[in-house]
Amino acid sequence: MARATLLGIERVIASQTAVLKKHIHNGAGKNALAWLKAPDVWRNLRGAIEKRQPGTGEWLISSTEFQTWLASPQFLWVTGIPGAGKTVLSSTVIATLHCQQEASRNAVVFSYFDFQDATKQQSDTLLKAILSQLATRSSEALECLTGLHDRCSGLRGPSSAELLSVVTTALALFPQTFLVVDAVDECSDRSMVLKYLRALSELPNLHLITFSRREADIERAF
Repeated sequence: MARATLLGIERVIASQTAVLKKHIHNGAGKNALAWLKAPDVWRNLRGAIEKRQPGTGEWLISSTEFQTWLASPQFLWVTGIPGAGKTVLSSTVIATLHCQQEASRNAVVFSYFDFQDATKQQSDTLLKAILSQLATRSSEALECLTGLHDRCSGLRGPSSAELLSVVTTALALFPQTFLVVDAVDECSDRSMVLKYLRALSELPNLHLITFSRREADIERAF
């Protein structure tokens, strides 16, 4: 089962790469993607799927709560104690969504915060991960990224406010967007990422699901 899921993810990656090549006709898009320095979330996804045991996460996928979330844009928070397998569970959700939505005009995007990787602990990595994935999904979203790159003249990194604004615009380009965020509790500047998530959750087309420990500050924000 894990092997089949992994092969499905590899197919999705190949498909997105093909789409990316199709709508990038010059170096502007490639330069903007390189400038963004988005985290390699696919590496986290592959690693988690390889650890997945048969049947893992099926209880969540088939639950009434998840099916309701899947059917209409809303927010869902999944909590668990340390070591409970939340990352494997979130990765099962990501893989399922990608396989379900591959042929649709909807977007599936995801992000991992990772205490083992300092480059995946800052709040802005969430926005960069979202924007880079959307840019590979459509030429319109890519234009949002290249426009941001041009406004910054490619000489400085985007501010948090600029990133949030462009991500919000890009997310609105799709009929529906499914956003999976793993390990919110492992973000180094939690208050900022919670601010981002609150802002994004207001989008009418967004299905947002997050995974974390049940920490008091996260619970208050959610």
